[in-house]
Amino acid sequence: MRFRNLILIAVLCAFTATSAYAIPMGQVRARKGYWGIAVEASADRRQTEWMSEPKRKTEVRNTYGITRLSYGLGDGMELSFLIGVANLDFTREVGVFNSREETFNGDGQVGWGFKYGGILADGKHFQLAGIASFFRHADHNGPGIGFLNSDNVDYQEYNFGLHYQYKSNKISPYLGIKYSDGRLDYDVFQGRKGEGRDVSVKQLGLYGGVWFNLIKGWSGFGEARYGDETSFGGGISYNFEIPWKKGSSKTSGGYR
Repeated sequence: MRFRNLILIAVLCAFTATSAYAIPMGQVRARKGYWGIAVEASADRRQTEWMSEPKRKTEVRNTYGITRLSYGLGDGMELSFLIGVANLDFTREVGVFNSREETFNGDGQVGWGFKYGGILADGKHFQLAGIASFFRHADHNGPGIGFLNSDNVDYQEYNFGLHYQYKSNKISPYLGIKYSDGRLDYDVFQGRKGEGRDVSVKQLGLYGGVWFNLIKGWSGFGEARYGDETSFGGGISYNFEIPWKKGSSKTSGGYR
């Protein structure tokens, strides 16, 4: 059993060290006074449209490597701070008379955000959980395309989700619906002044995944999302209680 869990940890470490395709929603498994640190990999593929010309579409691709520090405000209430590296690429239509597609391959920049999760209803076998998150990365530099300035491209994303999760200390699947909005901001030039903006074409989607316990204090999860975006992600985490009092050190991976 321990050998199998160590193999799972190794696989997840390899997974989170590579590019995956938005910020994972995940489960809500908070306990009051417990801290958590997680390494997550995630990415998304999302379609946006120009605010000034909605017929012109852009396919935005983000990849993330994130460290998440969380704290249990109460049993079933968790607040997290997110920081990591984000890479931004997109393909869009350019040209006025002869429309064509060009690709912006941006560099990696530091991204940051916040996430809150809470249990809204607690049943015998299932829980209803709500999650809200925000993540932003800015000042991406890359080759200019069309009238796009090449050194000031920003992206930010909001997610609000509701899901059911199975109550288990071993393996727990979850499935839910979410609303999200991704926004691309950039400077324009070549005779145009001011800022440009792309907004998401679709905002509603589904997400689901599996959480599983590994060894004491350690857990992992994998997740997929579809609709508003096409994406997947996962990670590993360690939960612990800081021993303010002698002999009070604890670790937790599940429910009481």
